[in-house]
Amino acid sequence: MQLSQLKSILAENALISYEPSSEVVLKEEVTELAVTQMPPDVVVINMDVVGHLPGTRRGVLKRICDFLLFRSSDGEDYAIFVELKETLKENKKGMEQLRRSLPILKYLVSACHIHGDEKNKSRWTPGIRYYLIGMKNSRKLDKQPVRPRRRVQKEEYKDIDVHTYLGGRVSFNLLQNARPDQ
Repeated sequence: MQLSQLKSILAENALISYEPSSEVVLKEEVTELAVTQMPPDVVVINMDVVGHLPGTRRGVLKRICDFLLFRSSDGEDYAIFVELKETLKENKKGMEQLRRSLPILKYLVSACHIHGDEKNKSRWTPGIRYYLIGMKNSRKLDKQPVRPRRRVQKEEYKDIDVHTYLGGRVSFNLLQNARPDQ
């Protein structure tokens, strides 16, 4: 899929713009994450603007992640779901939000196939990564070292692998090339 196709089907306020090779700040109600070293070919989508289908029942079905990052690089495509939370401890709600975001990705892919030109109808299946990123480990007194080692952890949740990360700043390369305990 061409990333220009994706940009053409989304409303402007659903896309987050940034200067290439700089950082983009992803803001959610009480948290924010700075993603550094952003390549120019990444499409950043605010999932609150995209939302779920309006006819879907309220409640757990409507819960989706905060941001979706797309990248097409060296013939490979990536979709990175990002859910920001204040704390990481015991956060199954955030993992469920990540899991329930997949239908939005499938819808966007289908919409791009329908909207695209007739010559470019190949099926697009991106590599998918799920990230739960917290600013603190728990609500209690935060006893982390002054300079904590930034590590990516991986946890299986139902049918997806969720990478967790603690901190307010992360490199895009770490998101794209996630390996546990980096």
